[in-house]
Amino acid sequence: MRRSPAWAGIGVSAVTLLDTDATLLSHIFWLGIAYADPVAARATGAPASLILKAGLAEREAGPWSGGEREVAFYRDVAPAMAGVVPLCHEAQWHSATGLWHLLLEDFTDTHQVPSRWPLAPTAEQCEGIVRARARLHASWWDDPRLGTSVGAAHSPATVAQAAARLADASPALPTAWAIRSRPSAACSTSG
Repeated sequence: MRRSPAWAGIGVSAVTLLDTDATLLSHIFWLGIAYADPVAARATGAPASLILKAGLAEREAGPWSGGEREVAFYRDVAPAMAGVVPLCHEAQWHSATGLWHLLLEDFTDTHQVPSRWPLAPTAEQCEGIVRARARLHASWWDDPRLGTSVGAAHSPATVAQAAARLADASPALPTAWAIRSRPSAACSTSG
């Protein structure tokens, strides 16, 4: 937050843990933020709360490598999607340890978590989640930045290997779901 010009000089006087949730891959902390000058903080729009998301260092299989991709997404892609995804105040990945964390805008007041692990969302909530993800992906479809300034284009061979791994892991999926290689659809932010 100190790096943001909008909040320069706004001192934090306390951080309070409001809630916490451990998922299979990460730990999420909802943090309440109190400021040394609350009037100045409100005037600049400084947030009353933030979300800290971090990898689980104690995972039996070690830190989740997907954290690197999530950090890359918030660092490289999310800035082009202001208002659609949470504002990221910090995104760190440590290659030597695999540890990572994100400090994110808290959407709690306008969004909800459909269920807490291990409870599954309802069918209606799942449909809403799929529609939201489809809108997000559609907004990037055929975007000329994919594979150039955002993410790295996968080669046809890499896409074919991923399709084969998916088919091996999920033999019940219909063959009609086979992944078709398109440069715009076959990119990742993992570099």
